[in-house]
Amino acid sequence: MNCRWLCAPDNILAQLKYYQGKTSYEQSFYTYVLSTMDYETQHIDIGFAEKFAKFLDSKSLYTFTNTVGAMYRFGDVNLMMFTIDKIDQRGQFYHKKLFVDGLSTFAGDFHELSQKIMEKFPAYGPIMQENIIDCFRLTNVNVSSLCIGLLKDDSTAQQVKYSAMRYLGKFPNQDSKEIFLGIVDDENALWIETSLAM
Repeated sequence: MNCRWLCAPDNILAQLKYYQGKTSYEQSFYTYVLSTMDYETQHIDIGFAEKFAKFLDSKSLYTFTNTVGAMYRFGDVNLMMFTIDKIDQRGQFYHKKLFVDGLSTFAGDFHELSQKIMEKFPAYGPIMQENIIDCFRLTNVNVSSLCIGLLKDDSTAQQVKYSAMRYLGKFPNQDSKEIFLGIVDDENALWIETSLAM
């Protein structure tokens, strides 16, 4: 492959259909190149991005990861929501740090994206819920009421509760202080809960 020719923006975008029929190795290379391009100067057409999103169905973790990386940079809210669904379906096959760090660099309207994520939050699995709360903690998105609700709900998965506690540890309020005091006073509380509550 002639990378210098391929990496010219117009050339690589025109090669989408060609690479969709290639091996996983070649697809991972193609998606990687697109994940590193500058989309402030090279605008991505939504039609192209929707076709490119089909790489999210790849069984190759490299292709999948590179495609997600490009989606962060494309900056389209609806496509990012579609991508989050794909990550959620994949479960642990997408590393938490890659998701949290990547989502915090989303090139589009992060406020709009975070609102849509919150609307869909209950539908996500525990791994995704944990990741979302961690991302919002690092990006200072206000989800205090969500976290309080999660701590009061007995059906909340434990790792999601811990993530909510870490969030409220950074952004405490009166409700969280009362919950944390109750945990500290509870002799049956797990050590990690006591540690996060202090």
